[in-house]
Parts: sequence; C-alpha cells; structure tokens
Amino acid sequence: MIALPEKNARLAHGERSLFGVSVIVCLTLFALAGALFVSRERANLAETRTETGAVAAALEAARVSFAEDMRLRADRLPQPMAQARLQAAEPVRLAGDAYLIDLARDLPPARGVDVDLADLLRAIMPLAAETGAADVGLRGPLAGRAAETSWGAPRSAIAFPGGRPAFVSIVPYTGAEATRLALVGIRPIDTAALAALARVADTMRLEIMPAAQAPEGAAVVELVPAPDGKAQALVWQPRRPGELLVGSVAWLLIVFAVIFAAFTVVHARRVTVEAADDEAQTLDAVGQDPLTGLPNHSLFTRLLESEIERVRRTVNEHGAAILRLNCDRFQEINDTFGREAGDKVMCALAHRLGNLLRASGRLARLDADDFGIVQTDVVGPRDVEMLARRIIDALAEPFEIDDRKVYVGLSIGIALCPQDADSAAELLRRADVALYRAKNEGRNRYAFFEQKVGDQLRMRKVVEDDLRTAIETGALLLQYQPIMDISGKRMVGVESLVRWPHPVHGLISPANFVALAEECDLILPLGDWVLRRALTDMRLWPGLKVGVNVSAVQFRQKDFGENIQKLLQETGIEPERLELELTESVLLSDADAAEESMIDLRAMGIRLALDDFGTGYSSLIYLRRFAFDKIKIDKTFLESLETAGEGAIIVHSIVHLGRALGLTVTAEGVESADQHRFLQALGCHELQGYLFSKPVSAADITRRLRAQESAEEQSRAVA
Repeated sequence: MIALPEKNARLAHGERSLFGVSVIVCLTLFALAGALFVSRERANLAETRTETGAVAAALEAARVSFAEDMRLRADRLPQPMAQARLQAAEPVRLAGDAYLIDLARDLPPARGVDVDLADLLRAIMPLAAETGAADVGLRGPLAGRAAETSWGAPRSAIAFPGGRPAFVSIVPYTGAEATRLALVGIRPIDTAALAALARVADTMRLEIMPAAQAPEGAAVVELVPAPDGKAQALVWQPRRPGELLVGSVAWLLIVFAVIFAAFTVVHARRVTVEAADDEAQTLDAVGQDPLTGLPNHSLFTRLLESEIERVRRTVNEHGAAILRLNCDRFQEINDTFGREAGDKVMCALAHRLGNLLRASGRLARLDADDFGIVQTDVVGPRDVEMLARRIIDALAEPFEIDDRKVYVGLSIGIALCPQDADSAAELLRRADVALYRAKNEGRNRYAFFEQKVGDQLRMRKVVEDDLRTAIETGALLLQYQPIMDISGKRMVGVESLVRWPHPVHGLISPANFVALAEECDLILPLGDWVLRRALTDMRLWPGLKVGVNVSAVQFRQKDFGENIQKLLQETGIEPERLELELTESVLLSDADAAEESMIDLRAMGIRLALDDFGTGYSSLIYLRRFAFDKIKIDKTFLESLETAGEGAIIVHSIVHLGRALGLTVTAEGVESADQHRFLQALGCHELQGYLFSKPVSAADITRRLRAQESAEEQSRAVA
C-alpha cells in the first residue's frame, strides 16, 4: 500500500499537471483535425488502387472469356469449312471477325492481302509462335478429319491491329493429319466493350488513350505498347472518398476538441482524486485475474521464467513443460446462454483444472478462454501426456450452470523445456504452434510442438495476409455455374462461386481458402463481398435466380437479415430472385435462433435452399422443422450411380420426398447423359453440372442468357 504522505503528494502533483495535460490534448486534437485533410489524399489513393485492381481483373477476365469463346467456336467448326481452307488460296473469313488460316502459307502475311486481315495476321504472329507451329509438320493435308477432332489450347492477348486496340486470339488445330490450320479472331475494344468493363469493375466511364496524356488525378491501367511506341492505357476518373471524409468528419473533430477541453477543466479535481483512490486497489490486484482469481498473463510469464531458471540450475534430468489450453467454440456458449453464464463456466473450469493439478504445476488464465499451465519436475513427454489426458477426460463431464448442462472441450498445445526452447517467450510461441495443430486436427485433443508445424504456420500466415489483402482490394473473382431446367436446354438460375486469382499460386478454388477464411476471422468480409458482388451482377439478368452460399458464422450474425435487406434495396433486386444456400452446419449450433432468422428471411421473399442434402445425419429432421424452398442433392450420390445400386435408390427417394413436400429438387454434379436421362425419368426439377457448363464469368452468363432469349423469341415466332 502507498503511505499517506506519498499519496497526498501524488494527488497534489496530479492536480497541478492535469491542466497542462488538458491543453496538450486539445492541441493534439486540433493537430488531428489538420491531419485529416492530409489523410484525404491517402483515402483517395486507396480507392484508386482498389478500382485499378478491379479494372485490371475485369480486363483479364474479358481476355480469357474471348479466348474461351474462340476455342468453343473452333470445336464447332464444320469439316467442310476446314477442307475449304486447305483448297483456297487465302484465309477463309467466318462470321464475327474470325478467320480460318493456314499457318504455313498465311504467316507472315503476303502482299496483296486485305489491309485489315494483314494487320490481324501480324498481330497474332507472336501467339502463333507460342503454339510451336514452326516446329510441327505443316505440310500434311486435312484428310481424315472427323467432326470431334480436338483443337489446341487458345492463345490470346491485347494487340493493336491497324492501330486500334482489340483482343486477338489463335486456336491451333492439333490433329495428327492437319497441324497447319488455326482459327484466329479479333474482338475490338470499342465503346460497348469499355462500357461492359466499367460495369464489371464498378467504375466510372473508361477511355483508351496514351498513358502519357492521362488527365491529372485519373487512374490508369496500361495495355500493351502501341505501334507508335507510346503506351496505350485504360483511363478513368476514380471516386474520391477523401472529399466526403473531410466534409463529414472535420467539423465534428473540432467540436469534440472544444467540448473535451471544457470537460477536462471542470472534472480535473474529481478525476485526480478517483485515480488516486483506485491506485491502491490496482496494486493489490497486480498479477491476478479478476474473474477466477488465478495468476494473469503477466504473473504467469514471471512464474515461467522462474521455472526455466530452476531447470538451468538443476543437476538431474527433470525439466518443465508449458501447456496452452483453449476452449473449443467458447463463443457459441456466450451467444447461446449469455456472457454471464460464460463467466460462470470460466470459474467452474478454473476450479476443475486446479483440482487436477494440485502440486504438479501452476495454472493461470491468460485471456478470455485461454489458460496456461507450467508443469514442474517433468522427466519426459510421458509425464506431460498423462496430465493432458487427465484434463481432457475430466472435461467429458458437463458443468452445471443455472440448472443447465454445459459441455466444454479443450485443445492443448505442449512445449517442453529445455528440449523445445529455454526462454519464456519462445516456449509460449511454440506452445501456441502446438495448440494450432491440435485445433487443426479436430479439437478436444492435445499436441506436442513439432518444428515442421511451425514452418507450416509461418507459411499459412503469409497466405492469410494475401487473402486479407485480396478481400480488401476486391481482387477476388466471382464465377457462376448455370442451373438448367429438366430438359437441360433452358437456364433458370445460377450458383455463385468465388475464386481467388493468387499472383503466385494461380486460381485457387473455395475448397482451399474458405476454411482458412473461417479460421482467420475473414469469413464475414469474404461473405459480404460475395453477396454484394452477386447482387450487383444480378442487375444484368432480369428474371434469373441466383444462389449464394452462406456460412454458419455469417448466418449467425444478428444483423444478417437487415444487411441483406439493405443490399436488396440498394441494388433494386427482387428478393424472390435471391436464393441463400445453407448447409446443416448453419443449423447445428442453435436451431431455435436459426429458425427465427429463416422465418424473417422468407418473410422478405428470399428463397432458402438446403445444400448437400443427404450427406448429414439429420437432414430429414431439418426438412420437417425448417421452411426450405429447395433441396440440392449432393453430387456424391450421382457419382455412385454406376458403381453402387444404393446410390440410385437414395436419389430416387430424395426426389420423390422433395416433390411430396412441394420443394424444388436440384441435382448437383450432373456430368453424363445417362445421369441426365435418369433424373428426367425421376421427375427432378433442376440440373447443375459440367454436362451443361462449368463455372463461368458474369459476362459469359450474360451472353448465354441473351442467346437463350433470342432462341426463345425465334421459337415463338415460328410457332
């Protein structure tokens, strides 16, 4: 405790210095107001970088989409057309600025060829070189070419044939007898193309001009150098959020500075006296957790350092160990029973752990649901393993909290001293690595530190940082897989699927990074980004339903329904066109809360689908209790149709169950005509799979929808 004269002197000193502190704080706030204007340009720059990434991604997606269109067109090329090119003296022009050329005779372009064609041929010569055309036999005829002859992988680029920017592509023929043919095409980057890029990237109007002539403050994405040596670029005026920031915040900061100054002067004496009275209590509580009475992180570190020093001085082989204990999914206990019940669980858990330890170690509470144990007189890993097993076995019994049974699981990470490390900081770090391993291997278990796991964790941290940046900058890619009616000819909806174009590892599927996002607390911003992007793209497809997968963490947010309603209002999308796809994990933790949320969503008009139906242990219970509009048959049942008769029986049962309950039934993973005919015979409503289309870009969905509408109009006209 502090002596009374010393306490009085400290109070007097506080009273004298508080006025000066108030003045300093006020000056600091005014300085912050000035710094706000400086941060304006930083905010504008950050927005420019975000838009630049989106434009670059849209441009790359358009180039890839054009190359894919050319490949599909080559696969559908009639044999007589290819034969005609071998017999003609010059390239054969097809509809839509495409040409069938002879690599051996048409490259490089001869004199007398049409100027536009000559420019195109010169533009695709670098791409032709990539196909290895110069190294294959170019003299063979096209004899024996069948309709199913394969064409090679397309090459595409941005070029300037005739001085005008365009996407160019070449698709080489890879047959055994006619390797000299290729299909080349050009798609101008004109006003319509620029408008489409701007819509996809959600930016202002795009223009093409020399990068050196871009107006001040404009954003620039460079294309390939133009023939005249001056780099051409996409140029637009980015948004400037910094202006809004200054206008809305600056005056509030100034008013707050004035109010704070007055408040500080008026309450100076009272604050000083209260701080002095609290000081003695604070000193008494140093090193103690206020909830459980256990040592806190600071005292635990000192205890660990003391034990490490004892191990260094000892002459026998007795060492020490540190155990990091973390409650599995403790947040769910707080969300379900309330924070007060969570505190009671922590106290009961601390009491049970303390009884297990007795004299074999020291227990501390390091964080909200994080405990630490320093185990002493450890002869070998066997001693620590026995303690870890006793802890996990002891927690198999539930805690009685407010007349309710609450189960708590623990994951334990173990590091040994001196085998793994001989300093407190390094032992704590390595125990954290072991704890991560225990969590990753299934939770409610223990794991010892291993060096290779530490190396993997550092690599994982790098990938985590990359994913965080990709979400913040909008560098992800949202693709869509068509959902067809039972005929397989008409697209009735799409399912949105996020992809990650990583600069080093290439295109990463959601199966490889969504779990990482959940573990790194990135699933909420990732889910918000997907939902916002899907609703934005839906504006291009009137009448088309769009499915969006929702994670359990995202669905449990209290304001989830309100956020969706705001997004629907902002984008002007009809709620009945949005389908939220849920899995059983969304419903497992708190079925009552999930049911309330689903009722609210359906009241808005939003459709709900139960995804991966049939793979969980209680799907039938969910169908009886929850009001779903659709069930999606998991693709694993279709995969086993040919190998196991029970697969067909299960699919048959699911389809008839769904129809009996008045639900739409969608089959996923349809990859063969036999599967299609089987599902038609059963009366399944919708189909989805590679038989109809792989996931494609939003622009490709737009093209397919327009083609479908055109075909339907022609059919009605004929009828």
